[in-house]
Amino acid sequence: MRKTFNHTLYGALLLLLVGSLSACRVKQQSQTSGVSTLAVVALNDIHANIDQLPRIAFMVDSMRAIYPNLLLLAAGDLQTGNPINDNFQPKGLPIIELMNEMRFDASALGNHEFDLGQHGLGDISHRAKFPFLSANVFPSPSYGIALKPYKIFTMSDGTRVSVVGLLQLG
Repeated sequence: MRKTFNHTLYGALLLLLVGSLSACRVKQQSQTSGVSTLAVVALNDIHANIDQLPRIAFMVDSMRAIYPNLLLLAAGDLQTGNPINDNFQPKGLPIIELMNEMRFDASALGNHEFDLGQHGLGDISHRAKFPFLSANVFPSPSYGIALKPYKIFTMSDGTRVSVVGLLQLG
């Protein structure tokens, strides 16, 4: 019997954290209003949809002007789905370059990142200006994949936020 992969669950912990944070306000004493807000924008299953990123970038830039404490996160599956991205050399670079321009803060590792092969994933993980996160994937160092289990962000008002990435296996 073949197991089916539920691609929306591989970033479950990341999305759970994102959903929890985006639905609440982080209260902390500040010198101006007494309350600060943490905003989280999370994208899931981008699948190299480079055609939509300029529109999303405009919205994110507009939100950053309103919310200085904004995290821009991806829950993985950045690759596979656009012929320009999929056939580019090196494979997968266009979506990473656009995400760098948008100033993504982090991305969970998705199963489609491995469509590049492990050496390809190693290459784009070093070209990304944001960390790839997964606490349950342990690639061989010989592939050169830059991967962290979590990232702690310190926002402009001193609020600290941890983001953990997980890949659903099996």
